[in-house]
Amino acid sequence: MSKVKTNDGATVKAPKYVAYRLFALLLAAAPIAVLCLLPINFLVGVEDFKQATFLSVVLDLVKVLFTGGEAEFFLSDARLFGVLPVLFETDTICGAVTNAWIYVIAIAVVLTTVFALISLFSGKAARKLAPTISLLNFWAYAGYAASIIVTCFYLQTGFPIDLYVLAIAGVSLVALIVFALIKNGASALVQLLLFLLTCAVSAAFVYAFTVLANEGTKDLISLGLLYKIVVASLVGLSVLFVFISSIRLLTKKGYGFDIFRYVLMAIITLALGVVSALRYFGVEIGFLGFTFAFTVEEALWLMIVFASAFVVSVLQIIIAAIAKAKGKKAVKAEEPAQVVAEEAKPAAKPVQAAPVAAPAPVAVAVEEKQEKPLVPVYSAPEEEEEEYEEEYEEEEYEEGEYEEEYEEEEYEEEEYEEYEETENKAKDPFIATLTKAERVQFSEVFLLKTSGELSKLPAYEVGGENTEFFRKVFVYLGVYRDKIPSQILDKMYSFYQKNNE
Repeated sequence: MSKVKTNDGATVKAPKYVAYRLFALLLAAAPIAVLCLLPINFLVGVEDFKQATFLSVVLDLVKVLFTGGEAEFFLSDARLFGVLPVLFETDTICGAVTNAWIYVIAIAVVLTTVFALISLFSGKAARKLAPTISLLNFWAYAGYAASIIVTCFYLQTGFPIDLYVLAIAGVSLVALIVFALIKNGASALVQLLLFLLTCAVSAAFVYAFTVLANEGTKDLISLGLLYKIVVASLVGLSVLFVFISSIRLLTKKGYGFDIFRYVLMAIITLALGVVSALRYFGVEIGFLGFTFAFTVEEALWLMIVFASAFVVSVLQIIIAAIAKAKGKKAVKAEEPAQVVAEEAKPAAKPVQAAPVAAPAPVAVAVEEKQEKPLVPVYSAPEEEEEEYEEEYEEEEYEEGEYEEEYEEEEYEEEEYEEYEETENKAKDPFIATLTKAERVQFSEVFLLKTSGELSKLPAYEVGGENTEFFRKVFVYLGVYRDKIPSQILDKMYSFYQKNNE
Protein backbone atom coordinates (compact mmCIF):
# COMPACT_ATOMS: atom_id res chain seq x y z
CA MET A 1 0.00 0.00 0.00
CA SER A 2 1.38 3.44 -0.95
CA LYS A 3 1.62 6.34 1.46
CA VAL A 4 -0.33 9.54 0.83
CA LYS A 5 0.75 12.79 2.52
CA THR A 6 -2.00 14.95 4.02
CA ASN A 7 -2.10 18.73 4.33
CA ASP A 8 -0.45 18.69 7.77
CA GLY A 9 2.39 16.37 6.82
CA ALA A 10 0.86 13.17 8.16
CA THR A 11 0.89 10.04 6.03
CA VAL A 12 -1.79 7.43 5.51
CA LYS A 13 -1.73 4.25 3.48
CA ALA A 14 -3.84 4.16 0.33
CA PRO A 15 -5.15 0.71 -0.70
CA LYS A 16 -4.08 -0.68 -4.08
CA TYR A 17 -6.70 -3.46 -4.33
CA VAL A 18 -4.12 -5.79 -5.85
CA ALA A 19 -6.40 -8.83 -5.54
CA TYR A 20 -9.21 -7.13 -7.46
CA ARG A 21 -6.81 -6.05 -10.20
CA LEU A 22 -5.38 -9.53 -10.51
CA PHE A 23 -8.76 -11.23 -10.65
CA ALA A 24 -10.06 -8.70 -13.18
CA LEU A 25 -7.13 -9.54 -15.46
CA LEU A 26 -7.47 -13.31 -15.00
CA LEU A 27 -11.25 -13.35 -15.46
CA ALA A 28 -10.91 -11.41 -18.70
CA ALA A 29 -7.88 -13.24 -20.12
CA ALA A 30 -8.77 -16.86 -19.29
CA PRO A 31 -11.93 -17.07 -21.48
CA ILE A 32 -10.12 -15.39 -24.37
CA ALA A 33 -7.32 -17.94 -24.12
CA VAL A 34 -9.85 -20.78 -24.14
CA LEU A 35 -11.68 -19.34 -27.15
CA CYS A 36 -8.47 -18.89 -29.13
CA LEU A 37 -6.77 -22.19 -28.27
CA LEU A 38 -9.48 -24.79 -27.60
CA PRO A 39 -12.25 -25.93 -29.98
CA ILE A 40 -15.87 -25.43 -29.00
CA ASN A 41 -19.07 -26.58 -30.68
CA PHE A 42 -20.88 -24.43 -33.22
CA LEU A 43 -24.28 -25.22 -34.70
CA VAL A 44 -23.89 -24.75 -38.46
CA GLY A 45 -26.03 -25.42 -41.51
CA VAL A 46 -29.32 -26.98 -40.39
CA GLU A 47 -28.69 -29.62 -37.74
CA ASP A 48 -24.94 -30.08 -37.96
CA PHE A 49 -22.22 -29.28 -35.42
CA LYS A 50 -18.62 -28.33 -36.07
CA GLN A 51 -15.77 -27.93 -33.61
CA ALA A 52 -13.54 -24.91 -34.07
CA THR A 53 -11.89 -22.17 -32.07
CA PHE A 54 -13.83 -18.97 -31.66
CA LEU A 55 -10.93 -17.12 -33.27
CA SER A 56 -11.32 -19.12 -36.51
CA VAL A 57 -15.06 -18.34 -36.55
CA VAL A 58 -14.36 -14.62 -36.10
CA LEU A 59 -11.85 -14.69 -38.95
CA ASP A 60 -14.45 -16.44 -41.11
CA LEU A 61 -16.93 -13.69 -40.21
CA VAL A 62 -14.44 -11.02 -41.28
CA LYS A 63 -13.98 -12.87 -44.58
CA VAL A 64 -17.74 -12.87 -45.22
CA LEU A 65 -18.26 -9.22 -44.26
CA PHE A 66 -15.26 -7.54 -45.83
CA THR A 67 -13.50 -9.73 -48.40
CA GLY A 68 -16.41 -11.52 -50.00
CA GLY A 69 -14.55 -14.81 -49.84
CA GLU A 70 -16.16 -18.21 -49.48
CA ALA A 71 -17.23 -18.81 -45.88
CA GLU A 72 -16.30 -21.95 -43.99
CA PHE A 73 -18.85 -21.65 -41.18
CA PHE A 74 -21.26 -18.81 -41.98
CA LEU A 75 -23.98 -19.04 -44.58
CA SER A 76 -23.15 -16.80 -47.50
CA ASP A 77 -26.67 -15.52 -48.22
CA ALA A 78 -28.69 -15.64 -44.98
CA ARG A 79 -28.60 -12.60 -42.70
CA LEU A 80 -29.82 -11.91 -39.18
CA PHE A 81 -31.82 -8.67 -39.03
CA GLY A 82 -30.87 -8.31 -42.68
CA VAL A 83 -27.26 -7.45 -41.76
CA LEU A 84 -25.41 -10.05 -39.67
CA PRO A 85 -24.22 -13.35 -41.19
CA VAL A 86 -25.57 -16.47 -39.47
CA LEU A 87 -24.14 -19.90 -38.77
CA PHE A 88 -27.30 -21.86 -39.49
CA GLU A 89 -30.59 -21.12 -41.14
CA THR A 90 -33.79 -21.33 -39.11
CA ASP A 91 -36.96 -19.26 -38.84
CA THR A 92 -37.52 -20.00 -35.12
CA ILE A 93 -37.00 -17.40 -32.40
CA CYS A 94 -34.65 -19.64 -30.42
CA GLY A 95 -32.59 -20.22 -33.57
CA ALA A 96 -32.29 -16.47 -34.10
CA VAL A 97 -31.13 -16.07 -30.51
CA THR A 98 -28.47 -18.76 -30.97
CA ASN A 99 -27.17 -17.02 -34.10
CA ALA A 100 -27.14 -13.67 -32.31
CA TRP A 101 -25.26 -15.06 -29.31
CA ILE A 102 -22.07 -15.39 -31.34
CA TYR A 103 -22.04 -11.60 -31.52
CA VAL A 104 -22.87 -11.35 -27.80
CA ILE A 105 -19.70 -13.33 -27.03
CA ALA A 106 -17.65 -11.03 -29.27
CA ILE A 107 -19.03 -7.94 -27.49
CA ALA A 108 -18.34 -9.53 -24.09
CA VAL A 109 -14.71 -10.21 -25.09
CA VAL A 110 -14.21 -6.56 -26.06
CA LEU A 111 -15.87 -5.17 -22.92
CA THR A 112 -14.07 -7.46 -20.49
CA THR A 113 -10.73 -6.63 -22.10
CA VAL A 114 -11.39 -2.89 -21.74
CA PHE A 115 -12.53 -3.33 -18.13
CA ALA A 116 -9.43 -5.38 -17.30
CA LEU A 117 -7.14 -2.67 -18.71
CA ILE A 118 -8.94 0.00 -16.69
CA SER A 119 -8.58 -2.15 -13.57
CA LEU A 120 -4.81 -2.36 -14.05
CA PHE A 121 -4.53 1.42 -13.72
CA SER A 122 -7.22 2.00 -11.09
CA GLY A 123 -7.55 -0.15 -8.01
CA LYS A 124 -10.74 1.64 -6.99
CA ALA A 125 -12.31 0.90 -10.37
CA ALA A 126 -11.15 -2.72 -10.13
CA ARG A 127 -13.41 -3.24 -7.10
CA LYS A 128 -16.45 -2.66 -9.33
CA LEU A 129 -15.14 -3.93 -12.65
CA ALA A 130 -13.92 -7.35 -11.46
CA PRO A 131 -17.49 -8.41 -10.46
CA THR A 132 -18.79 -6.86 -13.68
CA ILE A 133 -16.39 -8.97 -15.74
CA SER A 134 -17.61 -12.08 -13.92
CA LEU A 135 -21.23 -11.16 -14.65
CA LEU A 136 -20.57 -10.52 -18.36
CA ASN A 137 -18.64 -13.77 -18.78
CA PHE A 138 -21.33 -15.79 -17.04
CA TRP A 139 -24.09 -14.50 -19.29
CA ALA A 140 -22.01 -14.63 -22.48
CA TYR A 141 -21.03 -18.28 -22.15
CA ALA A 142 -23.90 -19.71 -20.10
CA GLY A 143 -26.31 -17.97 -22.46
CA TYR A 144 -24.57 -19.43 -25.51
CA ALA A 145 -24.72 -22.97 -24.12
CA ALA A 146 -28.35 -22.54 -23.07
CA SER A 147 -29.38 -21.12 -26.47
CA ILE A 148 -27.95 -24.15 -28.30
CA ILE A 149 -29.65 -26.57 -25.90
CA VAL A 150 -33.04 -24.83 -26.21
CA THR A 151 -32.77 -24.65 -29.99
CA CYS A 152 -31.98 -28.36 -30.23
CA PHE A 153 -34.83 -29.16 -27.84
CA TYR A 154 -37.22 -27.22 -30.04
CA LEU A 155 -35.89 -28.76 -33.25
CA GLN A 156 -35.94 -32.18 -31.55
CA THR A 157 -32.38 -32.96 -32.47
CA GLY A 158 -29.40 -34.19 -30.46
CA PHE A 159 -26.59 -31.92 -29.34
CA PRO A 160 -23.13 -32.25 -27.75
CA ILE A 161 -22.31 -30.81 -24.32
CA ASP A 162 -19.67 -28.12 -24.66
CA LEU A 163 -17.59 -28.56 -21.51
CA TYR A 164 -15.20 -25.67 -22.22
CA VAL A 165 -18.00 -23.13 -22.49
CA LEU A 166 -19.76 -24.51 -19.42
CA ALA A 167 -16.48 -24.41 -17.49
CA ILE A 168 -16.02 -20.71 -18.27
CA ALA A 169 -19.61 -20.01 -17.22
CA GLY A 170 -19.22 -22.02 -14.01
CA VAL A 171 -15.98 -20.34 -12.95
CA SER A 172 -17.50 -16.93 -13.70
CA LEU A 173 -20.54 -17.72 -11.55
CA VAL A 174 -18.36 -18.89 -8.65
CA ALA A 175 -16.29 -15.69 -8.91
CA LEU A 176 -19.49 -13.62 -8.97
CA ILE A 177 -20.74 -15.34 -5.81
CA VAL A 178 -17.39 -14.79 -4.05
CA PHE A 179 -17.43 -11.08 -4.93
CA ALA A 180 -21.02 -10.86 -3.66
CA LEU A 181 -20.07 -12.49 -0.34
CA ILE A 182 -17.11 -10.14 0.08
CA LYS A 183 -19.25 -7.09 -0.63
CA ASN A 184 -22.52 -7.97 1.14
CA GLY A 185 -21.57 -10.70 3.60
CA ALA A 186 -24.19 -13.23 4.66
CA SER A 187 -27.01 -11.24 3.02
CA ALA A 188 -25.61 -12.35 -0.36
CA LEU A 189 -26.68 -15.90 0.49
CA VAL A 190 -30.32 -14.81 0.45
CA GLN A 191 -29.91 -13.33 -3.02
CA LEU A 192 -28.07 -16.47 -4.14
CA LEU A 193 -31.03 -18.61 -3.02
CA LEU A 194 -33.48 -16.31 -4.82
CA PHE A 195 -31.29 -16.41 -7.94
CA LEU A 196 -31.27 -20.22 -8.00
CA LEU A 197 -35.05 -20.35 -7.52
CA THR A 198 -35.51 -17.84 -10.34
CA CYS A 199 -33.34 -20.03 -12.58
CA ALA A 200 -35.60 -22.97 -11.69
CA VAL A 201 -38.75 -21.05 -12.69
CA SER A 202 -37.19 -19.91 -15.97
CA ALA A 203 -36.00 -23.44 -16.75
CA ALA A 204 -39.55 -24.69 -16.10
CA PHE A 205 -40.94 -22.27 -18.70
CA VAL A 206 -38.38 -23.23 -21.33
CA TYR A 207 -38.64 -26.96 -20.69
CA ALA A 208 -42.44 -26.92 -20.70
CA PHE A 209 -42.74 -25.17 -24.06
CA THR A 210 -39.82 -26.80 -25.88
CA VAL A 211 -39.86 -30.39 -24.57
CA LEU A 212 -43.00 -31.37 -22.64
CA ALA A 213 -45.36 -29.63 -25.06
CA ASN A 214 -43.15 -29.35 -28.12
CA GLU A 215 -45.76 -30.25 -30.73
CA GLY A 216 -48.45 -28.22 -28.99
CA THR A 217 -46.19 -25.16 -28.91
CA LYS A 218 -45.50 -25.47 -32.64
CA ASP A 219 -49.24 -25.83 -33.37
CA LEU A 220 -50.03 -22.83 -31.14
CA ILE A 221 -47.43 -20.62 -32.85
CA SER A 222 -48.79 -21.64 -36.27
CA LEU A 223 -52.19 -20.16 -35.30
CA GLY A 224 -50.87 -16.64 -35.77
CA LEU A 225 -48.23 -14.04 -34.96
CA LEU A 226 -49.97 -13.05 -31.70
CA TYR A 227 -49.47 -16.50 -30.17
CA LYS A 228 -45.85 -16.54 -31.31
CA ILE A 229 -45.27 -13.21 -29.57
CA VAL A 230 -47.00 -14.37 -26.37
CA VAL A 231 -44.95 -17.56 -26.09
CA ALA A 232 -41.70 -15.72 -26.84
CA SER A 233 -42.61 -12.98 -24.33
CA LEU A 234 -43.31 -15.46 -21.55
CA VAL A 235 -39.99 -17.24 -22.05
CA GLY A 236 -38.17 -13.92 -22.51
CA LEU A 237 -39.69 -12.49 -19.31
CA SER A 238 -38.56 -15.48 -17.28
CA VAL A 239 -35.02 -15.14 -18.66
CA LEU A 240 -35.05 -11.38 -17.95
CA PHE A 241 -35.91 -12.12 -14.32
CA VAL A 242 -32.90 -14.45 -14.14
CA PHE A 243 -30.69 -11.65 -15.47
CA ILE A 244 -32.03 -9.20 -12.88
CA SER A 245 -31.50 -11.77 -10.11
CA SER A 246 -27.87 -12.23 -11.17
CA ILE A 247 -27.31 -8.48 -10.85
CA ARG A 248 -29.04 -8.49 -7.46
CA LEU A 249 -26.28 -10.78 -6.18
CA LEU A 250 -24.06 -7.70 -5.97
CA THR A 251 -26.60 -5.40 -4.29
CA LYS A 252 -28.24 -5.19 -0.86
CA LYS A 253 -31.30 -3.05 -1.41
CA GLY A 254 -34.14 -3.76 -3.83
CA TYR A 255 -36.30 -6.34 -2.08
CA GLY A 256 -39.39 -4.30 -2.92
CA PHE A 257 -38.74 -4.74 -6.64
CA ASP A 258 -37.93 -8.39 -6.04
CA ILE A 259 -41.32 -8.92 -4.43
CA PHE A 260 -42.99 -7.22 -7.38
CA ARG A 261 -41.23 -9.58 -9.80
CA TYR A 262 -42.13 -12.66 -7.82
CA VAL A 263 -45.76 -11.61 -7.46
CA LEU A 264 -45.96 -11.00 -11.21
CA MET A 265 -44.45 -14.43 -11.92
CA ALA A 266 -46.80 -16.08 -9.41
CA ILE A 267 -49.79 -14.52 -11.18
CA ILE A 268 -48.53 -15.66 -14.60
CA THR A 269 -47.77 -19.22 -13.51
CA LEU A 270 -51.10 -19.49 -11.67
CA ALA A 271 -53.00 -18.31 -14.76
CA LEU A 272 -51.11 -20.71 -17.05
CA GLY A 273 -51.65 -23.56 -14.61
CA VAL A 274 -55.41 -22.89 -14.48
CA VAL A 275 -55.61 -22.71 -18.30
CA SER A 276 -53.70 -26.00 -18.57
CA ALA A 277 -56.02 -27.59 -16.00
CA LEU A 278 -59.09 -26.51 -17.97
CA ARG A 279 -57.65 -28.11 -21.08
CA TYR A 280 -56.75 -31.28 -19.19
CA PHE A 281 -60.26 -31.65 -17.78
CA GLY A 282 -61.82 -30.84 -21.17
CA VAL A 283 -63.54 -27.61 -20.14
CA GLU A 284 -64.36 -25.63 -23.29
CA ILE A 285 -64.39 -21.85 -23.05
CA GLY A 286 -64.70 -19.79 -26.21
CA PHE A 287 -61.76 -17.41 -25.78
CA LEU A 288 -59.56 -20.30 -24.53
CA GLY A 289 -60.03 -22.35 -27.67
CA PHE A 290 -56.31 -22.05 -28.46
CA THR A 291 -55.57 -24.43 -25.56
CA PHE A 292 -56.78 -27.32 -27.71
CA ALA A 293 -53.57 -26.95 -29.71
CA PHE A 294 -52.11 -29.03 -26.85
CA THR A 295 -52.97 -32.67 -26.25
CA VAL A 296 -54.37 -33.89 -22.93
CA GLU A 297 -51.01 -35.37 -21.98
CA GLU A 298 -49.22 -32.12 -22.81
CA ALA A 299 -51.80 -30.18 -20.79
CA LEU A 300 -51.14 -32.44 -17.79
CA TRP A 301 -47.40 -31.79 -17.92
CA LEU A 302 -47.96 -28.06 -18.37
CA MET A 303 -50.29 -28.02 -15.37
CA ILE A 304 -47.70 -29.78 -13.19
CA VAL A 305 -44.83 -27.55 -14.31
CA PHE A 306 -46.72 -24.28 -13.88
CA ALA A 307 -48.11 -25.36 -10.50
CA SER A 308 -44.55 -26.10 -9.34
CA ALA A 309 -43.35 -22.75 -10.67
CA PHE A 310 -46.21 -21.04 -8.80
CA VAL A 311 -45.17 -22.68 -5.52
CA VAL A 312 -41.55 -21.58 -6.07
CA SER A 313 -42.67 -18.02 -6.81
CA VAL A 314 -44.72 -17.90 -3.61
CA LEU A 315 -41.70 -19.18 -1.69
CA GLN A 316 -39.60 -16.39 -3.21
CA ILE A 317 -42.17 -13.81 -2.12
CA ILE A 318 -41.98 -15.08 1.45
CA ILE A 319 -38.16 -15.10 1.51
CA ALA A 320 -37.92 -11.60 0.02
CA ALA A 321 -40.58 -10.23 2.38
CA ILE A 322 -38.77 -11.64 5.43
CA ALA A 323 -35.44 -10.22 4.23
CA LYS A 324 -37.02 -6.82 3.63
CA ALA A 325 -38.68 -6.81 7.07
CA LYS A 326 -35.39 -7.71 8.78
CA GLY A 327 -33.62 -4.93 6.91
CA LYS A 328 -36.17 -2.36 8.03
CA LYS A 329 -36.06 -3.65 11.60
CA ALA A 330 -32.28 -3.33 11.68
CA VAL A 331 -32.43 0.26 10.40
CA LYS A 332 -35.10 1.25 12.95
CA ALA A 333 -33.22 -0.38 15.80
CA GLU A 334 -29.96 1.30 14.86
CA GLU A 335 -30.78 4.79 16.11
CA PRO A 336 -32.53 3.83 19.40
CA ALA A 337 -29.68 1.47 20.23
CA GLN A 338 -27.18 4.22 19.58
CA VAL A 339 -29.11 6.62 21.82
CA VAL A 340 -29.20 4.08 24.66
CA ALA A 341 -25.48 3.44 24.30
CA GLU A 342 -24.70 7.14 24.43
CA GLU A 343 -26.94 7.77 27.43
CA ALA A 344 -25.26 4.93 29.31
CA LYS A 345 -21.89 6.66 29.00
CA PRO A 346 -21.04 9.47 31.45
CA ALA A 347 -21.29 12.78 29.64
CA ALA A 348 -18.16 14.87 29.40
CA LYS A 349 -18.22 18.20 31.14
CA PRO A 350 -18.66 21.17 28.80
CA VAL A 351 -15.54 23.15 28.05
CA GLN A 352 -15.78 26.89 28.61
CA ALA A 353 -13.49 29.08 26.59
CA ALA A 354 -11.74 32.09 28.13
CA PRO A 355 -10.08 34.74 25.92
CA VAL A 356 -6.35 34.89 26.52
CA ALA A 357 -3.39 36.27 24.68
CA ALA A 358 -1.58 32.94 24.41
CA PRO A 359 -2.48 29.35 25.11
CA ALA A 360 -1.74 28.13 28.61
CA PRO A 361 1.16 25.69 28.98
CA VAL A 362 0.21 22.06 28.89
CA ALA A 363 1.33 19.81 31.73
CA VAL A 364 3.28 16.74 30.74
CA ALA A 365 3.34 14.87 34.04
CA VAL A 366 1.45 11.59 34.10
CA GLU A 367 0.08 12.36 37.56
CA GLU A 368 -1.76 15.43 36.20
CA LYS A 369 -3.02 14.08 32.92
CA GLN A 370 -6.44 15.64 33.54
CA GLU A 371 -4.78 19.06 32.92
CA LYS A 372 -3.61 18.01 29.44
CA PRO A 373 -5.95 18.46 26.44
CA LEU A 374 -6.81 15.01 25.22
CA VAL A 375 -5.63 15.33 21.62
CA PRO A 376 -5.39 11.96 19.81
CA VAL A 377 -2.40 11.59 17.51
CA TYR A 378 -4.06 9.35 14.91
CA SER A 379 -1.94 9.63 11.84
CA ALA A 380 1.60 10.17 13.07
CA PRO A 381 3.89 7.19 12.35
CA GLU A 382 4.71 5.15 15.41
CA GLU A 383 8.40 6.03 15.34
CA GLU A 384 7.54 9.77 15.31
CA GLU A 385 4.87 9.77 18.04
CA GLU A 386 7.19 11.06 20.77
CA GLU A 387 8.62 13.80 18.56
CA TYR A 388 5.14 14.79 17.36
CA GLU A 389 3.84 15.21 20.93
CA GLU A 390 6.79 17.45 21.84
CA GLU A 391 6.18 19.65 18.80
CA TYR A 392 2.53 19.92 19.61
CA GLU A 393 3.19 20.97 23.21
CA GLU A 394 5.52 23.78 22.06
CA GLU A 395 3.37 25.02 19.15
CA GLU A 396 1.37 28.24 19.33
CA TYR A 397 -1.75 28.45 17.23
CA GLU A 398 -2.21 31.44 14.98
CA GLU A 399 -4.94 33.90 15.85
CA GLY A 400 -8.28 32.86 14.43
CA GLU A 401 -7.24 29.23 13.97
CA TYR A 402 -8.02 27.99 17.43
CA GLU A 403 -8.40 30.43 20.30
CA GLU A 404 -9.82 28.25 23.05
CA GLU A 405 -8.14 27.38 26.32
CA TYR A 406 -9.12 24.32 28.21
CA GLU A 407 -9.95 24.74 31.86
CA GLU A 408 -8.91 22.02 34.21
CA GLU A 409 -11.36 19.11 34.17
CA GLU A 410 -11.71 16.00 36.27
CA TYR A 411 -12.50 13.00 34.12
CA GLU A 412 -13.45 9.74 35.73
CA GLU A 413 -10.60 7.23 35.61
CA GLU A 414 -12.63 4.71 33.58
CA GLU A 415 -13.52 7.32 30.96
CA TYR A 416 -9.93 8.52 30.64
CA GLU A 417 -8.58 5.02 30.20
CA GLU A 418 -11.16 4.37 27.48
CA TYR A 419 -10.12 7.52 25.64
CA GLU A 420 -6.42 6.83 26.16
CA GLU A 421 -6.97 3.45 24.47
CA THR A 422 -8.49 5.33 21.52
CA GLU A 423 -5.26 7.29 21.17
CA ASN A 424 -3.32 4.10 20.50
CA LYS A 425 -5.60 2.83 17.70
CA ALA A 426 -4.44 2.46 14.09
CA LYS A 427 -4.21 5.50 11.86
CA ASP A 428 -7.54 6.94 10.74
CA PRO A 429 -7.59 8.06 7.06
CA PHE A 430 -10.03 10.93 7.67
CA ILE A 431 -8.55 12.32 10.87
CA ALA A 432 -5.17 12.21 9.12
CA THR A 433 -6.48 14.89 6.72
CA LEU A 434 -7.12 17.35 9.56
CA THR A 435 -4.70 19.91 10.94
CA LYS A 436 -3.62 19.66 14.54
CA ALA A 437 -6.11 22.28 15.67
CA GLU A 438 -8.91 20.68 13.64
CA ARG A 439 -8.24 17.34 15.31
CA VAL A 440 -8.83 18.96 18.68
CA GLN A 441 -12.10 20.43 17.45
CA PHE A 442 -13.18 17.15 15.83
CA SER A 443 -12.41 15.25 19.04
CA GLU A 444 -14.46 17.70 21.11
CA VAL A 445 -17.51 17.54 18.84
CA PHE A 446 -17.65 13.88 17.86
CA LEU A 447 -15.60 11.95 20.42
CA LEU A 448 -15.86 13.84 23.71
CA LYS A 449 -19.21 15.42 22.68
CA THR A 450 -18.48 18.57 24.70
CA SER A 451 -20.96 20.49 22.54
CA GLY A 452 -23.80 18.13 23.42
CA GLU A 453 -24.99 14.63 22.57
CA LEU A 454 -25.34 13.63 18.89
CA SER A 455 -28.12 11.09 19.28
CA LYS A 456 -28.91 10.81 15.57
CA LEU A 457 -25.33 9.92 14.59
CA PRO A 458 -23.60 6.54 15.02
CA ALA A 459 -20.45 6.54 17.12
CA TYR A 460 -17.27 7.44 15.23
CA GLU A 461 -14.84 4.50 15.32
CA VAL A 462 -11.24 5.61 15.04
CA GLY A 463 -9.55 3.52 12.37
CA GLY A 464 -12.81 1.71 11.65
CA GLU A 465 -15.50 1.75 8.93
CA ASN A 466 -17.32 5.10 9.27
CA THR A 467 -19.26 5.36 5.98
CA GLU A 468 -22.60 5.34 7.81
CA PHE A 469 -21.33 8.03 10.21
CA PHE A 470 -20.50 10.44 7.36
CA ARG A 471 -23.77 9.68 5.59
CA LYS A 472 -25.83 10.41 8.71
CA VAL A 473 -23.91 13.67 9.29
CA PHE A 474 -25.21 15.04 6.01
CA VAL A 475 -28.68 13.51 6.44
CA TYR A 476 -29.07 15.41 9.74
CA LEU A 477 -26.91 18.40 8.77
CA GLY A 478 -29.73 20.82 9.60
CA VAL A 479 -29.71 19.56 13.20
CA TYR A 480 -25.97 19.65 13.87
CA ARG A 481 -24.74 22.35 11.47
CA ASP A 482 -24.04 24.90 14.22
CA LYS A 483 -21.89 22.43 16.18
CA ILE A 484 -19.52 21.54 13.34
CA PRO A 485 -16.76 24.01 12.35
CA SER A 486 -16.96 24.98 8.68
CA GLN A 487 -13.45 23.86 7.77
CA ILE A 488 -14.05 20.41 9.28
CA LEU A 489 -17.42 20.11 7.57
CA ASP A 490 -15.81 20.89 4.20
CA LYS A 491 -13.21 18.19 4.71
CA MET A 492 -15.86 15.69 5.84
CA TYR A 493 -17.84 16.36 2.67
CA SER A 494 -14.75 15.99 0.44
CA PHE A 495 -13.72 12.75 2.18
CA TYR A 496 -17.24 11.29 1.91
CA GLN A 497 -17.56 12.19 -1.79
CA LYS A 498 -14.11 10.79 -2.59
CA ASN A 499 -14.83 7.44 -0.93
CA ASN A 500 -18.34 7.02 -2.31
CA GLU A 501 -17.90 7.80 -5.99
